Amino acid sequence: MISKAVLLAASNNGRSNRPGPMTSVGDCSLLKRAIAGIEQQGIHEFIVVVDEGDDLIRHSLAHDADVTARITWVEQPRGACPAVGLAAARAHIDAPVLALHSNLLFSPGMVGPLVDLDHSSARPILLVDYKVRRLFDPDAVLKVRTEEDRVAAVGFDLPDYDAVAVGLAVLTPELIDRMAESGDNAVGTSLVELLRPLVAAGELYAWDINGALWQQVHSAETRRHGEWMLRAYGENLHDDSAPAARHQASGPRSNERTLSYIEGLLSDSRSRARHYVLMNPGPVLTSPRVKSALVHHDVCHRDEDYAVVARRIRRKLRQVCRGGSEHDVMLLSGSGTAAMEATISSCVPRDGKLMVVSNGAFGERFAEIASVHKLETVHLRYDWGELVDPADIERLLSDDPSIVAVVMCHHETSVGILNPVNRVGAICRELDRMFFVDAVSSLGAEDIDVRRDKIDVLISSANKCLHAISGVSFACVDKRVWRRIADIEPRSYYLDLRRYYEKQIPFTPAVSSFFALDAALDELLREGISQRQHRYRRVNAVLRRELREMGLERFTVTGHESHTITTVKVPSYISYGDLYQALKDRGYIIYGCKDALQDRCFQIANMGDLSDEHLCGFIDTFGDVLARARANAHPRRAIRVA
Repeated sequence: MISKAVLLAASNNGRSNRPGPMTSVGDCSLLKRAIAGIEQQGIHEFIVVVDEGDDLIRHSLAHDADVTARITWVEQPRGACPAVGLAAARAHIDAPVLALHSNLLFSPGMVGPLVDLDHSSARPILLVDYKVRRLFDPDAVLKVRTEEDRVAAVGFDLPDYDAVAVGLAVLTPELIDRMAESGDNAVGTSLVELLRPLVAAGELYAWDINGALWQQVHSAETRRHGEWMLRAYGENLHDDSAPAARHQASGPRSNERTLSYIEGLLSDSRSRARHYVLMNPGPVLTSPRVKSALVHHDVCHRDEDYAVVARRIRRKLRQVCRGGSEHDVMLLSGSGTAAMEATISSCVPRDGKLMVVSNGAFGERFAEIASVHKLETVHLRYDWGELVDPADIERLLSDDPSIVAVVMCHHETSVGILNPVNRVGAICRELDRMFFVDAVSSLGAEDIDVRRDKIDVLISSANKCLHAISGVSFACVDKRVWRRIADIEPRSYYLDLRRYYEKQIPFTPAVSSFFALDAALDELLREGISQRQHRYRRVNAVLRRELREMGLERFTVTGHESHTITTVKVPSYISYGDLYQALKDRGYIIYGCKDALQDRCFQIANMGDLSDEHLCGFIDTFGDVLARARANAHPRRAIRVA
């Protein structure tokens, strides 16, 4: 698996009037866009080669909250050949790497299949595009002639060619050593030109990008064309006419027509289905683009066309979980409870104990699932809404070495409390216990990181803060887990995590729901994970302020409440049932609490594709409903005037 990328961001030829790594195309620089796109596919470590003394690039990325990748900075003399920069980067390279110039605008999807290459079989690869007729500036790109799977010749003036070089390659450490030996004697100012000796030796392999979109940005004209591509095909340059040209789709216009048609159907006044603004904790409001993703060509789940989609989703989810090459993502067709059950039924041996930590309904659900599977359980139960004390967990683990794993909710949805997974994860790792976390209601909105928080299995679903539709869940699994559960006898046929690890798509998945999740992840990554978290905090702060001014009391005020759900006590002058119905009659759905809190408390969620207009409309309507209820419960008494 390729886990590192080298970005050549030095000037090479010394010209300062050409677009460079910090040139903006769309709403961000080419360099930042390249890093984000590659990270989206599962590579999180980067080596960026810059000119000596060029602190602008380094400073720009260091102060950008969106850039979460681990970056190693390497300098080369200004105007030097790329071979010099690669030689300087060699000290940080111990396996095959992805290499590209930072002026390349490209669809992140073209990188995805390369990430999965096995180190043992990796070889020098040049990405090529056989669709040469669609190029904006064919004279400016390097021509390629291929013979079977090899590159036979390259050149700008090559008379007989069948492809062009994209400007992206896979390099091995041995190849970089050979380039370093050439040093300043290396010929050419581009990465591809450095590969000419391999071409002559028949050692450079061609990799078809299968119609993915790209553009080398080296002039004002190509920059403008890149801007147009982003407007036409979206931030990730998804061309629906590729990779399946056999479908003969008509590109961006077809997408826009589909989107407009879907929006028209949803707004049709003749439709019997009423549109409600969902203020409940899932399913949530989804964008028109996510809804339109449900309209797609029929696809076989055993065909490569769907396998590409599944791999793409796994890479994006791994990025959202802040995972790396040491993490696998298992996709399940089922609600978040399916992933909960798959995790504990697959990962706890028959001679080991599971510690369940609960302070609400969903923590207690883990205990119920464990009971069904007859797992020996240590249940650390707190009152609903009570804060978890990590010291209690540490004490129990230290006293009982037979406890092999701990499971808890990050966001206990039933009460709206965030639990200290970071501190508990550190305790579990120090004591060598597995740590499973339910992030169903937090992933995408709250700060959670599988690496930092030492999470062995993160469980989540699509239909809450990822803004997709229900019916899809997943588990992000640290590879160390597979070794520990290798000998556990399966307790479930359908929900056996190892079966998903070995087969990837063992059963027929909810294909359309996964297409919708893919679109929702694109929207999340385009917005930026930190930006979405900030938006959730802003909206939640407004909602809580308004509720406080209405005189409503929250169930908990601990300072550890989530930013997506507010749990409110039902006021004395109206029943929850009447409140729910009054709001539904006016187009809004709230949520009743479970079990012990039923009819005493209710929840308002600010999850999903909720606009400021939705929020303001809800606040105005909610305030009006409460005012009317209060007036009816306490009618004004007549006052006699003497």
